[in-house]
Amino acid sequence: MKNKMSVLVFTLVVLGLALSACGGGAAAPTPTSAVVTPVKASAATIAEASVVPEKSANLVFSATGIVDEILVPEGSVVKEGDPIARLQGQERLQAALAAANLQVVSAQQSLDNLTDNGAVSKANAELNLANAEKVLKDAKKDLEKVQYRRGTHDQINEAQAKYILTQDGVKQAEDAYMGFEGMSDDNLNKAAALQVLAGARRARDHALAELNYMLDKPDQYDLNIATSKVDVAQAQVDAAKREVDKLNSDGVSKDALELADVSLKNAKAQAAAAEEALDDLTLKAPFGGVVVANNLKVGETVSPSAGTAQVVLADVSSWKIETTDLTELNINEIAEGDAVTVTFDALPGLELAGKVQSIQSLGQNKQGDITYKVTVTLDQQDERLRWNMTALVAFPTK
Repeated sequence: MKNKMSVLVFTLVVLGLALSACGGGAAAPTPTSAVVTPVKASAATIAEASVVPEKSANLVFSATGIVDEILVPEGSVVKEGDPIARLQGQERLQAALAAANLQVVSAQQSLDNLTDNGAVSKANAELNLANAEKVLKDAKKDLEKVQYRRGTHDQINEAQAKYILTQDGVKQAEDAYMGFEGMSDDNLNKAAALQVLAGARRARDHALAELNYMLDKPDQYDLNIATSKVDVAQAQVDAAKREVDKLNSDGVSKDALELADVSLKNAKAQAAAAEEALDDLTLKAPFGGVVVANNLKVGETVSPSAGTAQVVLADVSSWKIETTDLTELNINEIAEGDAVTVTFDALPGLELAGKVQSIQSLGQNKQGDITYKVTVTLDQQDERLRWNMTALVAFPTK
């Protein structure tokens, strides 16, 4: 690996001198041994680094499509959220978003109508239940009647009285007719008496038939009809009760409320998806900065899976230093917060102070050495700094 990092160690060596400092001109005796003691002076770890912006991003469209327009050329300054370029299909997705928003409004209105009309719904449900209960009560009474006799007690008494009266009428007519029996058949008085007798007998027979009908039990057909009416009325009461039970304390149907709520959530999700799809057609600046590179061309097809930056954005108002030149042999001598000194190949004489901002925990294999990325923040900026300028960072060793 290229020697991008060097350790500067200065050593002070104390040597035994063979010559005497005094005794003019006399030769000093040759020493029998020499002791060398290394003294470690101040040392520093020097690493090659690069100047990078405090904030930068490689921007790509979130969707695959054809570039429709480029709004910001290379070198332009943008603010956070500014559109940089757009893909084709804006009108179609705007229409889809409008339709989705309309569904949201409709679903919200349905939900509001349910809650606003809760009192009316509750009153209607309770009224339906009351009406169903009345119908059931009447059906049970009718069934009770036909289970015993066709006529009520009063109807039977009335029929019995009529029969008694008609019997008496027949007796009186028979007595009257007996006075004319010896007369010839063409006697007008006899004919009149016979007519009265015949009418009295018909009235008696009719009264007897009516009494017998009132006293008689219904046939099975009438009983089945009455029983079926009770069953139907009971089913209507049960259904009305279920409708009342479905209402919450505000009179709103729990099932209808749940359905309206789900419909509203689904409409909102559809609107959000449509809005996201529309938003994916616009490439926006995630922060304020300079469009350092814009590789887009109108009419070309772009895809997020292409693997290349379509637009490079950077905040060049502030710079930091990054190095991947520190190996596992010396990384443990450096800690976050350490003060460092930074110099620049392209700017002789410029020396800036800084601090270790972060040390990457995961080492990378670089030409056989395990290296760790270290980021340094500068205490002050210099307007002459440019992206990827070569720098040297001096890390004091401990």
